[in-house]
Amino acid sequence: MHLKNIYNDYVYFWSWAQWRLFEQQKGGGIVTFINPIAVAIGVCGRPAHMNRPASVWYTTIEGTRSEKLTALGRISAFTDLLWQECSDRWQATFLPQGRGAYFDWPELPQIFPWQHTGSEYKRSWPNAETPGVLRERWNTLARSSLTERPQLFKNTRDRTTSTRLRGNFDGFTGPISEVTSETPMPAIVRYGFRSLDPQYAFRDMRVGDYIKNR
Repeated sequence: MHLKNIYNDYVYFWSWAQWRLFEQQKGGGIVTFINPIAVAIGVCGRPAHMNRPASVWYTTIEGTRSEKLTALGRISAFTDLLWQECSDRWQATFLPQGRGAYFDWPELPQIFPWQHTGSEYKRSWPNAETPGVLRERWNTLARSSLTERPQLFKNTRDRTTSTRLRGNFDGFTGPISEVTSETPMPAIVRYGFRSLDPQYAFRDMRVGDYIKNR
């Protein structure tokens, strides 16, 4: 796990639970996390086998929200559910192995081994669900004083209000500290914020630490 992913709550709490269970105590233990999508239960026996992948079992409860809650309320033991065994490979998904030729195909990372994160703005204000929100944010930044601007901009190691670039998409290389209400606003483009979550963002390297033109 890369340390940069620790800001995601689910990554943080799973990492903390594993640290607490495997590194801070010698006996076994149980870890349970519940969210609106799934219930995850981890059971560690004694002694723990750190060099062997854990056995993973999967089950699902179908129906409406009310039907699912009723079914959960009737469960008193693991044996009350019909379980499917998952893969025993390291880093495999917590899902049962499917059947058919499709599941014998190579995975995408095996075909395209080079993987990289997308654009990283390192601040949330340069992307939004509508262009109008972005225009309001830019105008607020442009009208701000030089004292409050670093806080509005969210200075980081690689981008501050005084950062001057050698090149940019639309030629805007001057620092954000020089932006005024008369300064042209950067182009607003469609941006894949998350899977199935297209938003809008400024096409400007001054407001993002790692913006990729791909």
